Amino acid sequence: MQSLLNSIGAVLAMFALFGLALWASTRRSSALGEGTEWRRRALVQFRQYRSVAQSGESMIDGSEASIVAESESGVFRAGHVHSYSLTLLGRTPRKEYFMFVFNQDGHPFVKVLADGEANRMRKRMRPYVGDA
Repeated sequence: MQSLLNSIGAVLAMFALFGLALWASTRRSSALGEGTEWRRRALVQFRQYRSVAQSGESMIDGSEASIVAESESGVFRAGHVHSYSLTLLGRTPRKEYFMFVFNQDGHPFVKVLADGEANRMRKRMRPYVGDA
């Protein structure tokens, strides 16, 4: 009788662990899905970004720029994204580099970079391969 109770207890414990793992994975997937939405927003904002020099000439046009490298970070807790940041190293058609940092507040930080700065930054980032 005792061995039967032990077997039933083991089966119940196994189901409880499986249920807990399933619950945790769905919470994590929810956070990752939310992170994917923030990434999509960041890339749209990059493509829509325009800066204009005092002369009226376009300095940076995100729709014409290429993305060379990226660095992504986020804090996921309890199935939600608590913070998200995407840093992109961009290059204009004139071969000028710039850094574009997207944060959840909706106001990107953009800085034009010298070639040396851009090369050092690229070494710390992963190559950008695009989004499907």
